[in-house]
Amino acid sequence: CFYTLFGDKFRQYSVNNWIQSVIGPYLEELHLTLVKDRPGPDFKLPQTLFTSPNLVSLSLVGGISLQKLSSTTVSFPLLKNMLISIGSVEVPSVNALLSGCPIIETLDLSFCSISLDKVCIPPSLKRLIVDTKNDRGAYLEINAPDLEYLNITKITFGEVFSMYNLHNVVEAHLDVFPHSLGSVTSLHNLLGALSGTKYLVLSPSTSK
Repeated sequence: CFYTLFGDKFRQYSVNNWIQSVIGPYLEELHLTLVKDRPGPDFKLPQTLFTSPNLVSLSLVGGISLQKLSSTTVSFPLLKNMLISIGSVEVPSVNALLSGCPIIETLDLSFCSISLDKVCIPPSLKRLIVDTKNDRGAYLEINAPDLEYLNITKITFGEVFSMYNLHNVVEAHLDVFPHSLGSVTSLHNLLGALSGTKYLVLSPSTSK
């Protein structure tokens, strides 16, 4: 579903009604793109969406809000594929969303972090793409023994940056930067964890 949403309250109301109508035990895929054509608040999804018991694939793109999520309000027991490409969001809300996906295998995550914080990646992943859209970046914590593909952009490494059990990664693309100048130990540890990778690409800023 693709909508140019903002500037028309009737369309916001229509989208909300449409989403409410499809939420239920038979919903297996949801792909929603909302284009923001003027300044204003992002669209807030119905809370009932985040407890869809049979959802397998979820795509949320554009002017969509994920604020105020908590681990007790998110449950996607069958979700395997998720694409999130949104604007500003607090990292705890991102973590709450990810914690409700116990068997997720593919994650493509793109957002603007409001504050520097740690994103906890689900251990079940096989394919991971993470891109923070601003220069604030985000820390990552990854313990994913089945991960085969890794692509991270504008990720900060430092004392709370931890990635291990990456021995099955075949291909990795890294665009990472230190929290402070001269702090490269965590990067060395990451490269060590990826020592078995067959295809490794470092961004120019990472390899400096």
